[in-house]
Amino acid sequence: MALTARIALSLFLAAWTTNLAIGEVIRVEANEKYLYKVKSVTSMYDGDSIRVVLTASRTTPDIEVDFGFNDVITITGQTIAKDTPVSVRMYGFDTPELRDKRPEWKAAAYLAKDKAREWIDQGIADGNLMMRSHQDETGKFGRYLANFMRGDATLKDYLISNHLAVDYFGASKDEIAAAHQANVDALKAAGLI
Repeated sequence: MALTARIALSLFLAAWTTNLAIGEVIRVEANEKYLYKVKSVTSMYDGDSIRVVLTASRTTPDIEVDFGFNDVITITGQTIAKDTPVSVRMYGFDTPELRDKRPEWKAAAYLAKDKAREWIDQGIADGNLMMRSHQDETGKFGRYLANFMRGDATLKDYLISNHLAVDYFGASKDEIAAAHQANVDALKAAGLI
């Protein structure tokens, strides 16, 4: 392979893996998040831990390969899609634990899991369920931190507004116990558990 072709191929691969066109410069913030289409759910442990299959696609840029002596070929960009199974811990909220010894908390945990699954399944059926990841590497317990969205609606907002989850950003579980108890009390008062 001629040197210019190898350089062009290297530039092509570098541009493709970063999803940038050759020569394109963008400013990436340190907290940049990634958005993926959710294809299916493979399993769901509770209301805030799930395993899904994501469909990600990237389009390669058009490139010109110059072999010298006015011998130039253009390789047209292509869209490449790949399905990837990932384990996810929902970012920004916590649901009651299924293994909780308190019967009302356990009932709230199962209700949160069921309602989260219904919300997610509706988004998959409608074709508009997206996942935005909050870190590139797996976190505690090997899961990615992420939020699920259907348009402007988020799973977090849905569960919190229905007393099925509380805000959570990694604090001690003891610090959010009172908020969980308030939700359990609201669910009991509504006759849901």
